[in-house]
Amino acid sequence: MRATLLLRSLACAAILGGGTGVEAQSSSDGVNLDDIETIFAFGDSYSWNGYTPLLGVNNIPGYGLTTSGGYNWLQFLSQLGSTPITLYDLAASGATTNNSVISAPATDFVNQVGLWNDWFAPGTGTYTSAGQVRWETNSTLFTVWIGINDVGAPYDAQTDFPQQLSEIFSSYNAAVASLYAAGARNLLILGVPPTWRTPLIQAYNDSRVGVYQDRVGQYNVGLTQLFNTFAPSYPDASFRLYDTIPFFNTILDRPADYGFTVTDRACAAYEAVTNQPEINVPECGAPLSDFVWWNTYHPAWPVHELLASVIGGVLAAPDTTPATTLTSAQGSLPTSASTAGGTAATSSSSSSSTTATAPTTDSASASETASQGSASGSVGPSASASGGAGGSSAAGPSRPAGGRAGAAALVVALGVASALLAWT
Repeated sequence: MRATLLLRSLACAAILGGGTGVEAQSSSDGVNLDDIETIFAFGDSYSWNGYTPLLGVNNIPGYGLTTSGGYNWLQFLSQLGSTPITLYDLAASGATTNNSVISAPATDFVNQVGLWNDWFAPGTGTYTSAGQVRWETNSTLFTVWIGINDVGAPYDAQTDFPQQLSEIFSSYNAAVASLYAAGARNLLILGVPPTWRTPLIQAYNDSRVGVYQDRVGQYNVGLTQLFNTFAPSYPDASFRLYDTIPFFNTILDRPADYGFTVTDRACAAYEAVTNQPEINVPECGAPLSDFVWWNTYHPAWPVHELLASVIGGVLAAPDTTPATTLTSAQGSLPTSASTAGGTAATSSSSSSSTTATAPTTDSASASETASQGSASGSVGPSASASGGAGGSSAAGPSRPAGGRAGAAALVVALGVASALLAWT
């Protein structure tokens, strides 16, 4: 079977500032959004909601812990299907891929997968063997968004970053292999975002920002290379690789189009509040919903909502092919279609060769677990209003009514740059 590049794009010209012709094509393999019943998620604080299976299957009834001031992208995504999707979010704030390579005080990706095997693997997991959790291969999505701390944690240390990357991706591949062996067949992988554009990293001098951006690029190049091995290595599995850099760059470059008024700072008053996504503190100068950043290193919940909408569009209808190749922001890799919404590449193991586009990566690198001593303020995630159940399917979070006209624009333009390499 051959790998076919697909681009879901509505209003691409408006986002890119130029026209991009597309031709409709159909795709076959890969789980569709409306077919997803369960999501198992792995990652760091950009995906974290505080869930842990150690405290029970459904230990987060509604709001949990996020670093967004509200729901995170997974919690929003779990409500976009035709029916609510059960989300088991094993991401850990501050996580790296493997603590033996880059140490962090959090459960790394390798051990998150270990936890998953202990509790959710078919037949042998504690909850699955007891009949408390049931999931089917063809209706379950596995998501991985890791790497932000792999770039950030060693930034100020004198380390051999290329060697670390080799070890990181070896561990990454082993974790994917473990999931595949246990039945995972639909995986969505996200690249490192442009963290060099966070207020924390922008407070550094230009040369440090440049180094940070370069490391993000190195990471994303390595991730793309690894992604290209998945199709031949894991038969009968579908992989999607989503480039988050164009998505973030578009919001930061054209904030007013998406309802944001504050892009270059965070407000400390919002970081300390939980369960109040619509909070409006006068000294902050604008409501939280107008801020791109919840704190100096983490996006606020409206950004997560938009990201979920774009990814939902990618999962729902990958039905067009780009007629041209674009390049995303500096520091990112050439992608098959880099647009405002980001880029997604899809690889199917049914194809002997896979053409995948790299998720562009960001530069600046303070790790999510960076200490609070930065000139830009605290990087460490603190408990914030988060939405969604960490191990349950709850009623969808209702979107605050407060002005997000731009949100509708991006949702309507969903693919505004969601490129998708699908296998047919």
